[in-house]
Formats: sequence, C-alpha cells, structure tokens
Amino acid sequence: MAPDAFPVTDRKQSGNLKAGGFLFPRGVTVWHFILIPPVVMGGVILLFRWISRSFLDPATISDSGLYAVARIATISLVMSLVIAWLAFRHRREYEAQIAARNEDLLATRDFLSNVIETSGEVIITLGDDGRITSWNRTAEQIYGWTQDEMLGESCDRLFAGGPDHPGLFREWTGELQAGGMVRHEETTHHRKDGSMIIVHVTLSPLFDGADRYVGATALIHDVTKLQELQSRLVDQERMAALGQMAAAVAHEIKNPLAGIRGGCEILIKGSGEGESRTELGEEMLYQVDRLNRSAHDLLAFARPKPIQPVPAQIHLILDRVLKMIAGDPKNKRILVDRRYDHELGHQLVDPEQMEQVFFNILLNACQAMNRNGTITITTGNVDSHVLVSVRDSGPGIPEDVLSRIFQPFFTTRAKGTGLGLAIVHKIIQDHGGTIQATAPADGGAGTEIVIRLRAEE
Repeated sequence: MAPDAFPVTDRKQSGNLKAGGFLFPRGVTVWHFILIPPVVMGGVILLFRWISRSFLDPATISDSGLYAVARIATISLVMSLVIAWLAFRHRREYEAQIAARNEDLLATRDFLSNVIETSGEVIITLGDDGRITSWNRTAEQIYGWTQDEMLGESCDRLFAGGPDHPGLFREWTGELQAGGMVRHEETTHHRKDGSMIIVHVTLSPLFDGADRYVGATALIHDVTKLQELQSRLVDQERMAALGQMAAAVAHEIKNPLAGIRGGCEILIKGSGEGESRTELGEEMLYQVDRLNRSAHDLLAFARPKPIQPVPAQIHLILDRVLKMIAGDPKNKRILVDRRYDHELGHQLVDPEQMEQVFFNILLNACQAMNRNGTITITTGNVDSHVLVSVRDSGPGIPEDVLSRIFQPFFTTRAKGTGLGLAIVHKIIQDHGGTIQATAPADGGAGTEIVIRLRAEE
C-alpha cells in the first residue's frame, strides 16, 4: 500500500494551525517574548537619559522622573514575562493537541490501510487520470500482478482488451466527477497469466479538501465461479426437466416394445435359418432390444434406484459381466487380460448396480476397439481404496472429449443415448467413490477408466 495513497484532510486541525500561525509567526518563538520587551525598554531608558543629558537642563531632571521611568520599565518587564508565560503555556497545549491529533490521524490511517490490505475483496484506488495509486493484497492474489508491477499503471491494463482497450473508466469519469457512484458494473478482466475473469465493479469518487475530484476507489468482486455455479444450476434444472420427460417417454414405449418383440418371435417361429423372414425377424428383434435398452437407460437416469449395499466380491461381479460380454458372438475377437489382486476381500456395494457399471464400461471398451482388441482389467488396494482399472487397446479418446464423456446425453456415436456413462458416474458417486477417464499412464494406446471405492473397514 502506498503510504500517501489515502490522504486525510482535517478542516478543524487546519483552522487550529492558522490560529497557531497568528500567535507564533514563522521564525518567532516563546523566547522572543521574554527577551525582546526588556531589551526594548532598556533601550528606551538609555535613549531618554541620552536626550535628557544632551538637550535638557540637568537641573530640570528630578530623581522622581528617573524613578518613574524605572517603574515603567519594571512594570513592562513583568508584563512581558507574564505574556511570555501565557504564550509559552498556550503553545505547549497547542503542540500537545496537534501531537494527539496527528497520532489519531496516523492510527486511523493505519487502521484503514490494514482493513483494505486484509479485505477479501479487491480494493484499489485510481487517480483522476485512471492510473492505479494503490493495490491491495487480494488484488495480487486474484490478478497475479504485484503492487510494484501495478502502481502507476493505467487501469485499462485490466480490461480484456489490455492497454489498447478504450477503457470503461473514461466512460465512468463524468459520473464520478459529478459525485455519483458506479454500482455493480459487470465487465471482463484478464489476469497476468492471460486467463479471463468476470467481475462486478463498484466505483466511488474521491475529493480533496477543496472539493476537487482527485480519483476514485474501486471495489472489484470476482464473480467467475458464481456464474459458473449458476450456469451449472441452470444446466441441472434443464437436465432434470429433460430427464422427467425422457422417463415419461420411456415408460410409454416399453409396453409397445414388448408387444412388437412378441410379434417378431411369432414371425420367425418355424422359419429356417437363412430365410429372408428369419433375417428380417432377427434384425427386428435386435432393434427392439436396442430400443428397450435405451428406454431402460432413460428410466435409470431419470429415476435412479437407491443403492442397497451388501458385502460382495468385485471379482465375481466382473466375471459375471465378462461372461455376458463373451456371450455375444460379435465380441468373439475380444481378449481379456485379468490382473486381479486376489487378496482383495469383500466390498460393501450394490451388486446389481455395480454389474450395470461394469457392463456399460466394458461394452464401451468393446465398441471403442471395433470389437477387436484387448481389454485389461486391473484391481488392487491403494491408500485405503479399492481400485478397478479397465483399459482398452483402441485408438483412444481426444482430451477435450475425455472431460465430457460422463455428461448426460453426450455421445460420439451415431447410435446411442449418451446415458450409459452418465448412469455409471451417478452410481459410483452414490457409492461414495470416484471415476475418471484418462489416457494410459504409460503413454500407450487406448483409454483407461479408473474407479476408486472406499475399502471396507
């Protein structure tokens, strides 16, 4: 904080200073009141005696006259001493008052400076030309620039356009000069590292003792995270409404799908393999099953079931899911590398929902490899957590896509609802665990899904 960034003008003190200046002009001290009167009176007496001796008849000068002059000189000396004592006493009191007032002003300045420095908000002051005259600690933390880097710089440096920005401060100067305030103006600033933040700015004018406009105080509030939270809340509300609609649609189509499936089974009953009726019926059954799975996913996402945890072995759940995956002839070229930690005991999980988790992850891995490659499953116990890693040997997923694959309705495939991994994410969260999709740590091909669950105590 620049020590002169917050000047304090005290009008009462200014008046007292003027009064003191009247009693004690510049260069005049109390000792002048003590020394000057006797010297002047002594000089008057000597002048009187010289005149009387030089121009008057000594016979006309009586001793009583000399005594009168001496009395006047003595009285003048006493009066000068009294005046000097009174003046000295007044000056001591005056100096004590000034010292006390200066101490109060310094204490107030230090207190205000400490409040500003320790404030959780950005508080800076600007000169009338928009240059920064103070920069508190929170400003350093949020923007990244130090006080030494910013003092004397134009506030235009903070705006998104940098120093070449036309500068909103100049647009606000007229209102500030008129004594008005600029409240909660939203704008975009940039930090030292180049990242952008959204801020609300409140400006208050500063005036000197002569009521001249000298600058402004800026209170800046970073609302970037708040707006991100609000945006996520809007997204969640939108997803909730979409989920309710999807659940209603899924519920309505499940019964007709069951009827269509039954009709398809009757259609192909009695027909031989290779006949067109058989091929058509099997394709219809496949499409009906796909629609049925989509409807099931919609219902599971919109109306998730509460978990019912029981002690279960993760390896047994994985083996059951792998058996289902292997039962599909399309997956006959998939190899599975099991790297189980056989010391892993029972875990408190919902077996049915964990089966859905592993089924969706393994099915995605098969599709990512175009159903031809190796899936490596690794389990272990690390830092009081059970880890399950599923890695495929596919082409991998771009970084920008990896960060979105658990979002509802996000998919990169032409066929799919984009709900499978969103449901997986929700189930793992309900179990108190975490799930993450990354590129393999060893730099190899493919994608790795890592699940962390709390180990059973």
